[in-house]
Amino acid sequence: DHATKLYRRLRYGKRRDVGGDGKRETRGTEPEKFHDPEGLLPARFGREISWISRRMLWANDINWIVQRRRQHYQRLARMLEGVEGYEPAFFELGEGTCPLGLPIRVARRRELMATLARAGIKPFIFGEHAHPLLRGQDFPDTRALRGDIVGLPVHQELTNDELMKIGETLRGVLPAHAIE
Repeated sequence: DHATKLYRRLRYGKRRDVGGDGKRETRGTEPEKFHDPEGLLPARFGREISWISRRMLWANDINWIVQRRRQHYQRLARMLEGVEGYEPAFFELGEGTCPLGLPIRVARRRELMATLARAGIKPFIFGEHAHPLLRGQDFPDTRALRGDIVGLPVHQELTNDELMKIGETLRGVLPAHAIE
């Protein structure tokens, strides 16, 4: 079945014609080194994670992922600039940051999330629940943010059409979710 084939490919590598001579070779199960020319990964990286996680990271270009997510973040932010109700949690994307999403502040977050889900857009909430040792009265701004933030998708696999759909949908619904 499909899951078994995927497992075998991740575990043992894909047989492919490496030298162009028609001989099929199997890529090794463990890379010598991850593709990390910028030195973004800690030196001990890869020794504390599972083999499947190492394999998945090895198969991806980390720098491409960071670049693509940053492009999507910036493009979506530009699409929403000037739209009533668009209130980014951060006004600048720090250098070298790989964004998980574009965090925005909205009113009636659950209602907005349901509207976006009906449109096929999957936003997320990060940090809704505080650590049990943090007392809410000591951090009122943080408590407010936990109730207002929605993370908009900017992952590297989004197509231009999907990004446009997210922007167009939000342009239509954000005004009704403006924070007063």
